[in-house]
Amino acid sequence: MKYQMVGWLADKNHATVIHSVKVMKDMLEIKDGMTLSSIEAWERVFNMEFGSEGGLKHAFEMQLDKLVIESGLEHSIVERLLTNRAEDIRKLQQDSVSL
Repeated sequence: MKYQMVGWLADKNHATVIHSVKVMKDMLEIKDGMTLSSIEAWERVFNMEFGSEGGLKHAFEMQLDKLVIESGLEHSIVERLLTNRAEDIRKLQQDSVSL
């Protein structure tokens, strides 16, 4: 993933992402205990989140990322569109279950 995309997802600029990568490399090089503990905790979170469907979820996210970047829409607009669409889908699923 490019630094620009990481920055977009975190609402930061690419320079902040580059600096963060350098700091992480330094922390890993000195085997900083807090950094290693945090990485292990996040690894558990990602394993629980992605589990066996991680490949499908990752492919979906990659396609979504590409569409968002190519659209040129502002972060807030994309967030609103995705939230509204997710709510519409949730309602459709509820309606189909109650039939």
